[in-house]
Amino acid sequence: YRLVGGENETFIIILSGTEKIYIDGKLMKRGNEFDYIIDYNTAELTFTANRIITKDSRIVAEFQYSDRNYARSLAHYGTDYESEKLKLRINVYSEQDSRNQPLQQELSDEDKLLLSSIGDSLHQAIVPNINVVDFSENLVLYKMIDTLTYDSVFVYSTDPDSAIYQLGFSYLGPNKGNYVQIQSSANGKVYEWVQPVGGIPQGEYEPVILLVTPKTRQMATFGGQYNYTKESFVSWEGAVSNNDINTFSDKDRGDDVGYALKVNSMNKVLLTSDEKPWKFKAGAGYELVEQNFTQIERFRTTEFERDWNINNVVLNSDQHIASALVGFEKENKANLQYGVDFLQNTGEIEGLKNSAALLYKWKGFTVEGDGSFLMTDGINNTEFLRHKGTLSKNIKWFVVGVSEETEQNKFFMNNQSDSLQAGSFEFMIYEAFIRSADSTVNNFMLSYKQRQDNLPLFGRFNTANRAEDISFSLGLLKSKNHKFRTKVTYRKLEIVSEALSNLQPEENVLARMEYVAKFLKNAITSNTYYEIGSGLEVKKEFAFVEVQPGQGTHAHIGDLNGNGVKDLNEFEVAAFQDQANFIKIFTPTNDYIRTYTNQFNQGLFLRPETRWANKKGAKKLLSRFSNRTNYRVSRKVSDKNEYYNPFIDRVADSSLVTLNYGFLNTFYFNRTGTKFGSDFTFQDNRDRSLLTNGIETRRNL
Repeated sequence: YRLVGGENETFIIILSGTEKIYIDGKLMKRGNEFDYIIDYNTAELTFTANRIITKDSRIVAEFQYSDRNYARSLAHYGTDYESEKLKLRINVYSEQDSRNQPLQQELSDEDKLLLSSIGDSLHQAIVPNINVVDFSENLVLYKMIDTLTYDSVFVYSTDPDSAIYQLGFSYLGPNKGNYVQIQSSANGKVYEWVQPVGGIPQGEYEPVILLVTPKTRQMATFGGQYNYTKESFVSWEGAVSNNDINTFSDKDRGDDVGYALKVNSMNKVLLTSDEKPWKFKAGAGYELVEQNFTQIERFRTTEFERDWNINNVVLNSDQHIASALVGFEKENKANLQYGVDFLQNTGEIEGLKNSAALLYKWKGFTVEGDGSFLMTDGINNTEFLRHKGTLSKNIKWFVVGVSEETEQNKFFMNNQSDSLQAGSFEFMIYEAFIRSADSTVNNFMLSYKQRQDNLPLFGRFNTANRAEDISFSLGLLKSKNHKFRTKVTYRKLEIVSEALSNLQPEENVLARMEYVAKFLKNAITSNTYYEIGSGLEVKKEFAFVEVQPGQGTHAHIGDLNGNGVKDLNEFEVAAFQDQANFIKIFTPTNDYIRTYTNQFNQGLFLRPETRWANKKGAKKLLSRFSNRTNYRVSRKVSDKNEYYNPFIDRVADSSLVTLNYGFLNTFYFNRTGTKFGSDFTFQDNRDRSLLTNGIETRRNL
C-alpha cells in the first residue's frame, strides 16, 4: 500500500492474506468466486459481481502492514491454562523502533533536536525538503525567483545555470499549501506555485517533509473464564498498554500508559425437562477503557462507533459500558432476548440503548428480527431507531419470504428536539424473495428490493432518493460434467428531490456467468467466464527511473525537443538489452473516473489421449496430439454503451480507460510421453491504458 504524500510517499508492505474487508458490518470472503479480490502490488480492492456496491455501502478495510522507517524488533509471549471449569491466558506483546537505525530517512542532529522538543505533537515535525544539487537531465529541478510580494518562489526549469534546486513535495490538503501539481511531459511530477488570495494559500502541496518518529507499542493482558455450570460462566480480561509515539522525546510521557478491563457473565436455567427444553437466560457485563489505553488490534465490532452515534466524535475521557440482558430460548426453535446497554464518557457523552431480538420457527414458518433504540446526550444529542425483520416459509424444496429494514437517525441542534442537523437520515428497505432450500444441490434465488432514503429539510424528513434492485442467481451443480453458475443484478436509482441529493439518476447491470463443461470422458474441456459491472478507476502516472546498464526495459532515444532534459516522450522499449537502462514506474494519483467493465475468458483443452491412448492405428496416432487454447479480454470504458460486448476490438479513445487482450494457443505432440515430446506456442498480448499523459498501447506477439 502507498500512503499518498506527494513525492515523499511512505511505502508500506501489506502482509499478504491478513486483510479483513467488511461491508455493512459483515465480513467478506476473498476470491474471484466470492466477494472481492485484492492486488497487493497496487493496493487495489475490487469487488466481484457477487457483491453490489452502492452509495449506501459501508466499507471497512483492515490490514496488517510493516513500514520501513526504522529497524524494528518485535517480541510476543503467550501461555494458556485450562482445566475442566477454569481457563486462564496471559499475553505480552512488544514492538519498538530503533531510533538510531533509520532506514528511509536521514536524520541530522538538527532533526533529532527538533523531534526531541515536540513531544507527541507529531504535526510539528515538518522540515523543508529543498536540496541544492548539480544540474542533471535525469532530475526534475527548479529555479528560485522573487515576485513583487513573495520571495523564495520555486519554478520548474530546464536551464542548467539556474535549475539547481531539487524539491520534495508533501500533500497538506486543500488551501494548506502554495503549490499544485500540473501536467507535464517531464520525467517526474512537476509542481507550480499559486499566489495566495487574501493571505489564504490556494494550493495543496509544499516543499516540506514530515519526519517520522520512532515508536514503541507494548501491551500485556490477563484473562480467563470460569464455568460454574455447563452453560453458565463468568469471564474477564484486563490489559495494560504503553504507546510512546516519539521515543526521541521525554516530553508528554504522562499519557503513554493506559489500561482496560472487561467482565461478562451469562446464566442459563432449565424451565422444562423435555429433550429440547426451554431455558431462561440472564447476563450482565461491564467494560472500562481508560482514555490513554491504546489497542494493538481492533477488539470491538467494526460498527461500534456507528452503533453509538460517535463516528465523527473525538473522545478524550475514560469510557464505561454497562450491559444487561434477559431472554428465553429453545434449541433450533426459538430465541427471545431483551437487552439494555449504557455508555458513558465522563463529561463528554452518555448513551442509553434498548434492544430486542426474536427468532421463532413453527410448521415451516420462520420469523426473525431485531431492533434497537438509542438516545445520546452530550457532544452528540441523537435518537437512533432501527429495526429489521424477515418472515419466510419453507415449501418443499424452496423458500419464499419478505423482509424489511428501517433506520431513523436524528441528530438534534442545540438540544432542540424539533431541529435536525444535516447528518440526520432515514431509510426504509422492503424486499420479497424466493430461493431454493439450503439442502438442495442446484440452487436459485430471485429477489426484488426497494430502498427509500429520506433527508432532513425544514425540520422534517423528506424523500431524496429511491432505488430498486432486482437480483437473480442460478447454480446448476448436480451434474459431474456440466456446472453452471450465474448471478445478475439490475439496479435503478431515482432522484426524487434534487434539492436534497446531488446524485445523478442511474441504471446499472452487474452480472457474471461461469460454465465448466467436460465432453467425451474429459477429451474436451471447456471453461467460460463472463462478467460485467461498473466502478471507479484511479488515474495513473508514470516515470522512468535509471537502473544498472542492461537491467531495465526502456531506452532513452535522445533529446527530441532540445530542452536538455529527458522527457516522457523520449523513451521507448529497448530494442537491445544493452540499451535497456531505464525501468517504467507507475504510481496512482488521487483522481478517479467512473468506469464500466467487462471480462470474458474462454479456455478449451482438447485431449484425445483420455479416450484413445490404448487404441491402435489412426486413433493411437491422434491420441498423441493435444491442444490448449485460452482467450481473454478485459475492458474498462467510460461510456456504458460500449461495455456489454467483449468482442469489440476498437474503442473510442475518449471512452477507453484500459483494454487487456490475450490469446494463447499451445499445440502438443506426445504431451504425456516420458521419452520424447514437443510443443508449439503462439501468444498475442495487447494492452491499452489511459494515463495522465495520454493513451499507451503495448503489444507482445
